[in-house]
Amino acid sequence: PLELKSARVLFATRPATFGGLILDQGQDLGLAPDQGVLVPEGIVGRLWSVSATQSKVLPADAPNASVAVMLMRSRATGVLQGLGSGRALIRYVSNQEVVQVGEAVLTSGLDRVFPRGLLVGYVAEVAQGDLELRVIVNLSAPLDRVSTVLVLPSQPPLEVQPPFLAQEPRPQPRKRGTP
Repeated sequence: PLELKSARVLFATRPATFGGLILDQGQDLGLAPDQGVLVPEGIVGRLWSVSATQSKVLPADAPNASVAVMLMRSRATGVLQGLGSGRALIRYVSNQEVVQVGEAVLTSGLDRVFPRGLLVGYVAEVAQGDLELRVIVNLSAPLDRVSTVLVLPSQPPLEVQPPFLAQEPRPQPRKRGTP
């Protein structure tokens, strides 16, 4: 189980360019930059800067925000980049993938900020591009009406495990009297 920490939103600077949310917790609660922030409806963003008693959240719809995501039905992965106003674009999804409007978008866990499987939003538009699909997502978290958030623990660095080597099957000894 994840150990979540709660914080209240003191002030929202979302309408401003590169605006965010100011939280009432900081280093005093053990918070650090790049921790994931969420609400029951979905992800909100990540901690951008942390002071002694406050933190600033970079919302997932900010133009300089990115989140590793996967599509629920097709399992295609990509990188979510903010477009503002509660919308985002998934980059790096191949034209070969079949993506449907209304399909759920989840965190993939590959960014080591959010664990795999948290709701991000739902596909609103899909269009063919030259090399990749243009997938627009409506984020599920109500970013303009958030008053309390949960902060995820810091993720450990990604460790690459050696490949799994299967044991070669051993021949079974034959029972007497069987061919």
